Amino acid sequence: MRRALDVASAQQQVDQRSASLLDRSGDGRKRRMAEVRAENVVKADHAYVTGDIDSQVLQPLQHADGEQVVEREVWARPGTRLGFFGHLGTQFSMMVFALLWGVPYLESAQHLSASAAGALMTLFVLCMICIGPVVGMLTSRHPMRRSWLLLAVIAADALIWTAVLAFPGPAPRWLLVLLVVVLSAGGPGSVVGFDIARTSNPRRNLGVAQSMVNMGGFSATLFVLAVMGAVMTAMGGFTPEAFRVAWLVQYPVWLVAVIGVLVMRRQARGRDAARGVVSRSARDNPGALVSHAVTDQSAAVTAGLRT
Repeated sequence: MRRALDVASAQQQVDQRSASLLDRSGDGRKRRMAEVRAENVVKADHAYVTGDIDSQVLQPLQHADGEQVVEREVWARPGTRLGFFGHLGTQFSMMVFALLWGVPYLESAQHLSASAAGALMTLFVLCMICIGPVVGMLTSRHPMRRSWLLLAVIAADALIWTAVLAFPGPAPRWLLVLLVVVLSAGGPGSVVGFDIARTSNPRRNLGVAQSMVNMGGFSATLFVLAVMGAVMTAMGGFTPEAFRVAWLVQYPVWLVAVIGVLVMRRQARGRDAARGVVSRSARDNPGALVSHAVTDQSAAVTAGLRT
């Protein structure tokens, strides 16, 4: 009985807000925009009061012309683009190494046996398994420092490759082991981009947002794979010098990723500041993640009803 009264009261508030929006609008396009805005408010509120999340919140919002523009709305959020560039910069190097060019490089340029190269790839997988929980713990404990984690992974990748490629001949075995360990952090590190997108978008947009983030790393991977192959083909195949030049293709991609992370982080922090979210850890500011999730008007209305 009490639940029914709460639903009725909340629905009455929805009707009053919708009517107010329509009363303040004029004729023609302005009235249509107000109608759509009121409809979106009703969808979000109705999802809360009835619990019908799947049929209401997950439906894309529409503009006055009826066009579904979820993709543009999601991409316009700085958090989505921050996750995209973070995923782009952290994932591609380890993917290029693990998927295609790592074993040929170890055998042809570093003169390792097939068994030694296989042992390093096994170490790569084991390190990724071990590093994953560490990255998850850091992400959960310091959500307002996730961009620094992305930049740290990118910097580590660039530094270790610089050290390996600086040797005129085969690199020492210990350095190759360190290379594999550092690269293995790229997989877990790239997942931080998904977490940033998750806390920067309302639930109904999470699928689109995380798909956009996922495109960053895999697009960069395909680009570097293809360009490295073209470089080595032009230089005569799997020679140490060809590999040395081909691996340099990574550096422009890292530069683009770092610039993207820094620019999008600045925009995201500006948006957070406008909402009153300060840059502190989750232990000092447990409401930070909730504030990130309230990123548009409909979500804000729903959050307002909850409080």
